[in-house]
Amino acid sequence: MDQGTWQFAWLIVSLLLIVGSRVMSEKALTALSASDKARLVDGFSKQRIYILVPVIALLGLNYAAIKLAPERTTEIVAAVVALTVALLIAGNVLAVRKLRSLGLPGSYIKKYLASRAVSLVAMMLLVGSVLYNPFAHGA
Repeated sequence: MDQGTWQFAWLIVSLLLIVGSRVMSEKALTALSASDKARLVDGFSKQRIYILVPVIALLGLNYAAIKLAPERTTEIVAAVVALTVALLIAGNVLAVRKLRSLGLPGSYIKKYLASRAVSLVAMMLLVGSVLYNPFAHGA
């Protein structure tokens, strides 16, 4: 399998996992009552506004660091990936705390976590397929 085919295959797998995650998330929502859904939307309204701030900051930091030190691109990308993982973990921890504070059913929270886990695996596969090139390593 050549590099383009390999990366395309992982892209397809990642997209299928993302779709699966969305289906899981939608199924979890159907189990909530109307009042639970209203609490969910109201509870996360401010977070939807501010969620892009750290992402934009991270992208800006990545761009500036690579422009200032292009010879350290590998280390910069590794640091950005590590910070992204930390951001995702922190975001999920905060989301679960918020879901619990809203008094949503434990069954919904478990389904939410399963959906997020599938989505995170998809993102890791997607990023990994872009960053790792087995053809450059003699694989």
